Amino acid sequence: MGSEGESSRAWREIFSELKQRGLERIDIVVSDDLPGIEEAVASVFPSADHQLCLVHAMRASQRKARIRDWEKVSGDLKAIYGASSGKDAEEAFAAFQEAWKKRYPHLVRYWRENLPHLTAFLKYPEQVRPYIYTTNQLERINKEVKRRCRVIEVFSSEDSLLTVLYLVLKSENEKLSRRKLRGFKDLVWEEG
Repeated sequence: MGSEGESSRAWREIFSELKQRGLERIDIVVSDDLPGIEEAVASVFPSADHQLCLVHAMRASQRKARIRDWEKVSGDLKAIYGASSGKDAEEAFAAFQEAWKKRYPHLVRYWRENLPHLTAFLKYPEQVRPYIYTTNQLERINKEVKRRCRVIEVFSSEDSLLTVLYLVLKSENEKLSRRKLRGFKDLVWEEG
C-alpha cells in the first residue's frame, strides 16, 4: 500500500476493486483495529458490519489491567462478548463499566468506544459466531504462506512467487473444504 500504509483511502481502494471484480455484498468484515478500515468498508459496502477481533481486544485489555485484577476483569469482559444478544452485551458492559471505571478508565473507554464493533458478531446465528469473532484463522493461513516462502528464500520471478502462493492457498482451501463446521448444515441464510 506504499507510503499511505493502512489508511482509509488505501482500504477503500481495496474494497472498491473487490466490488469492481464482481463482489456484490459483504455481510461482515472481521479485522484487527486497522486505521481507516471501518470508514472504507462503510463507504463501499454500507450495509456490512465491522467486527473487531475479540482475541486481540482481550490481549490488549489484559495488558491494561493489573495481574491481580485480570481474572475478574476477564470474567466481566467475557460476560459482554459471551452474551446471547446485543442487548445482553450492553447490559453486561454497563456492569463492567460500573465495576472498573475508577480503576481502569482507559480500558472502560476502549470497550465503550468499540462495543458495537466488538459485539457485531452477536447479530448473526449462534452457529457462525465462533467463526466470525476473530481473525485467527486468517492469521494461521498467513503464517503457513510465510513458512513455505521462507524455505524458498529467493524467487526467480513474480510469477514463481504467485505460483507458490496459489499452491499454498489451494492446499489450505482443500484442508478447509474437508472440515465440518458444526451447526452449518441446518442454518438457513437470509438474503439481505
